[in-house]
Amino acid sequence: MQAQLTILFFGQLAEAVGTGMETIAHVRDTVQLDELLKARYPRLNGFTYVRSVNNKVVSGITEIPEGATIALLPPFSGG
Repeated sequence: MQAQLTILFFGQLAEAVGTGMETIAHVRDTVQLDELLKARYPRLNGFTYVRSVNNKVVSGITEIPEGATIALLPPFSGG
């Protein structure tokens, strides 16, 4: 059985894709993840978002461990 990833969508991203959570087949890294999600949900192409892998914000090309939980967060500002 192939490992699965849990994808959590928050805020306007959840509205754009029509769900707050999805399970997908494991992908190697954040580049593959973005390609897969933008192909599946073309509306994501118009959004900027932050990626979190297992509760840790990541940027650039990041390897994704098997069974990880990925959160896609809309941009946020501190104050």
